[in-house]
Amino acid sequence: MDRPQLAFDFDAARRDLAALSSVAPEPLAGNADRDEPSNEFAIAEALSDRLGQEVVVTLTDNRRTMISAKRSVGRLELRLHRMFLYADEIVLVALAAYLRDRHVRVASKTLDDFIARHKKSIRKERRTTPRVAQGKHFDLRAIFQRLEAEYFVELVTAEITWGRRVTPRRGQRSIQLGTYVPDEKLIRIHPLLDQEWVPEYFVASVVYHEMLHHVLPATVSNGRHRFHTKEFRRLEAVFAEHERALAWERANLKKLLRSKLA
Repeated sequence: MDRPQLAFDFDAARRDLAALSSVAPEPLAGNADRDEPSNEFAIAEALSDRLGQEVVVTLTDNRRTMISAKRSVGRLELRLHRMFLYADEIVLVALAAYLRDRHVRVASKTLDDFIARHKKSIRKERRTTPRVAQGKHFDLRAIFQRLEAEYFVELVTAEITWGRRVTPRRGQRSIQLGTYVPDEKLIRIHPLLDQEWVPEYFVASVVYHEMLHHVLPATVSNGRHRFHTKEFRRLEAVFAEHERALAWERANLKKLLRSKLA
């Protein structure tokens, strides 16, 4: 789903790196990783806060490219090796600075050290996501099946689940409501949408968007991945409630970001 474009604020990330560099050089080398894995929603939200722009994160098992990014209208589409599920806040600060300016030396060093520690072990790991489609208010599987029958005619072989429960942080300005994981053929929907006041047609619009990602894989042009092509946008607009969903999002995004998961 498109979001309003926001101003970038990379100076904050630079200041954070500079402060951390002078006070705690060892953690900047990436010695304080998370013991438990995070998820792509939390990573996207942390980076969105620091960059001042919506960040959409897709996890990969790519053995050669650990980080790749593409800027599109109003968002940054970021592909990360799933080792970054174990990145702590310091690594995410470095990643934000790196995405803005790859010549920030302390950021590159922090990321290089993190990747070096995780590369071999994470390659062998195949993390799978528990499938929980039935929510408190919405059954994702039922929505998925209705959309599949109406729009895709048995083209979608992916599964669907609610993602991990991550409450938006105070002051957060954007959120990734859905994601498609090609390696697992899995659609994840943010559990923040499983609320009584959220209309079903809006949940369906997010599910439809991610189903399209399954049907229309990213194209590669000049070494860059393109996720939202003209054909993707054309088919996205075929969804009967597309304009209504966009209008609801514009009117309710702030309320959604202020809500708390029960």
